[in-house]
Amino acid sequence: MRLIANRVIAAIGLVLVYGATHTRAGVTYDLVDRGVPTDGTTVASGFHAFTLRLTSDSGPITALDFSGANGIFGPIVQRWSSDNVDGAYDTPSPGFLTQQNLATSAGNFDSHFLLPYNQQGSASSAVAPNEDATIGAPGTRYFSFPTNSQSFGIGVGANLRAAYGILGAVQNSVLEVAYLVLQDGHDFSFSSQIATRNGTFLLSGGISNQLIWNPPSSEWNSNSSNQNWLTAAGSGPFNSGANVAFTDAGLTGGGTVHVDPAGVHVGNVDFSNTTGTYILSGGAIDAIGRLTKSTAAISS
Repeated sequence: MRLIANRVIAAIGLVLVYGATHTRAGVTYDLVDRGVPTDGTTVASGFHAFTLRLTSDSGPITALDFSGANGIFGPIVQRWSSDNVDGAYDTPSPGFLTQQNLATSAGNFDSHFLLPYNQQGSASSAVAPNEDATIGAPGTRYFSFPTNSQSFGIGVGANLRAAYGILGAVQNSVLEVAYLVLQDGHDFSFSSQIATRNGTFLLSGGISNQLIWNPPSSEWNSNSSNQNWLTAAGSGPFNSGANVAFTDAGLTGGGTVHVDPAGVHVGNVDFSNTTGTYILSGGAIDAIGRLTKSTAAISS
């Protein structure tokens, strides 16, 4: 078994977090897998969190424009509060915040712009962070997230926008921009203009065509009758070049995956099962994106 990844050759049993790096002139972006969102009590099964990280080879990043026609586009999970504690969720949370599923916090359930370098006063907004959301009434529950209360509600939004400069004293060539909570198998995209000390660059990207292993059988191939993958529209076959994820749900079939002897061609490969072990055998997995392995185990 071998897995050939962009800019890295990694044994499939290797434990690592490797963001897919995408180049647009002098700026690249990585999507850093932050795992399944949790507040320390509730685990939002069926969802995944990512940090959007930018890297410049054209000097420190000085300003970012995710406003107007630009932005981050969902569906992305949002958590809003009620000022009067009456179930009217009138206080959005677009940022700038620090939570990104690295410590216990209810804010790990929310998508938002990150406070640059975790330093207060480090961002000067031309367009303040803003977002939309559709959130159910108190007592309802958005999938596996905590039940909505009089104080807080969780639902889904379609966009997250802002435009801001970075305080000169903290400017750096690497910047974690946003923390995003996404439902497994669903897409997101972003478009932006990024200014550095040596130029301004257009940057866009996201996650698309993601498939979640959800087998009735153990065969991984491109046969159209092989409905082993879950998409936003339901079960379907594997499509060459798709991003694939292996979660707890796929282990109900036993965790054995037989890769087509001729090999398969994929984008990103993400193992995020919290229990059990995936056992892969057969042909090569040719990946042009990232390999992410978090918790539990895989073997080949």
